[in-house]
Amino acid sequence: MSNALSLLLERLRDKEDEARNAYLMALESERSFKRQLDALNQYRSFYSSELTNKGLQGPVATSSYSHFTSFIGRLDKISQEQLDGLRKVQGETAKRLTFYQEIQAKRKAIEFLIEKRHQEKLAREVKQEQKMSDDLATNRYFKVHSGGSD
Repeated sequence: MSNALSLLLERLRDKEDEARNAYLMALESERSFKRQLDALNQYRSFYSSELTNKGLQGPVATSSYSHFTSFIGRLDKISQEQLDGLRKVQGETAKRLTFYQEIQAKRKAIEFLIEKRHQEKLAREVKQEQKMSDDLATNRYFKVHSGGSD
């Protein structure tokens, strides 16, 4: 039984390593999506500021205004797509974290069970040794008190 538990523990450790690596990859992907979204938002903010600055300097040509608003609109669309992608990645990251934690909990439970069985085995051995020692002492006592000699 102990060998079966040890084999199960080894497999769970491997599975836990795989789950942790998958979670870390998803986490890195999430961070990448966030960085890209931040960059897009900064770029949009820069272009919006440029349009405002041009307007403060004087009248803006219709074509220039149209170009700026069209470009800002495309940036908004790309940002929304990036945000949607980020939400999907965050969902995947959460699933992978949950799976990792479940595998980790199973591994810990098996380790606990193995340790518990080990402690029980040690307790039985100590009890058995004590019984043997008591039996030996009892036998010696009866030999001494019954007049027997070694």
